Parts: sequence; C-alpha cells; structure tokens
Amino acid sequence: MKKSKLSLFFILLLFVLVFLSSCQDKSFSITELYSQTYTLDSGTMGLGIFFQSTSKDPASMTMVLTDCTGLLSWETPVQKMEYDGLTYYGFSGFEMPKGQSLNKGIWNLKVYDKSGYCVEKEISVSY
Repeated sequence: MKKSKLSLFFILLLFVLVFLSSCQDKSFSITELYSQTYTLDSGTMGLGIFFQSTSKDPASMTMVLTDCTGLLSWETPVQKMEYDGLTYYGFSGFEMPKGQSLNKGIWNLKVYDKSGYCVEKEISVSY
C-alpha cells in the first residue's frame, strides 16, 4: 500500500512539472523600448511607443497606456513597423484630448499577448 501511494505521488509530481514547464514558453519580454513625443499642426500633442519583443506572435499583442495622473488611458492593438532593417511593434497615435498638453512624468505601459500574459514597463515623458 505504501509503495502505491509513493508511485502515485511521483506520477502526480511528474505531471505538475511537465505542466509548469509547458506554461513557461508562453511568456515574452520587451527587449527594446522607444518613445517619442510629438505635436501635430493642430496643436494636439501625442506620444508614439515602439518596442521589440521576444514574443512568438507579437502582431497579436495589445497595448494599454496610462498617463502619470492615472486619469487617461488608451488601449490599442500593436502595429508592425520596419525601421533600419529591424521590426518593431507599437503605436504612434496616443494623442491627448484637444487643447491638453502631455502630462510630464512616469507613464505606465502594459503589453498583453493573446493568452493574457502581461509585461509592464514605465515610460518617462518629458519635452
């Protein structure tokens, strides 16, 4: 009886280890992150954010950007961009409401893959 319980324990342990190792492959990281402020001819201020990622499917990711006050937030799918032979993902249309300047400070960026895994980064906005 003791031997069968021990065997069952090792089988369950093996199952848990296999399950956990398969979950680790779903994570990703952001390897390079670039942000740029801009002002349109209309006076509207905006922010563009692009990054490189280790994700196996970066085109399916979603970005959520929150300003330093926590009151303004944008959510958008990422867009692919090629620059100098490298591939970046991000969005250049994070624009403030008409007549408002970009809030200077530390903004929060969350990037989600389609499984819901999230990478969070801080962006310093100054101009």
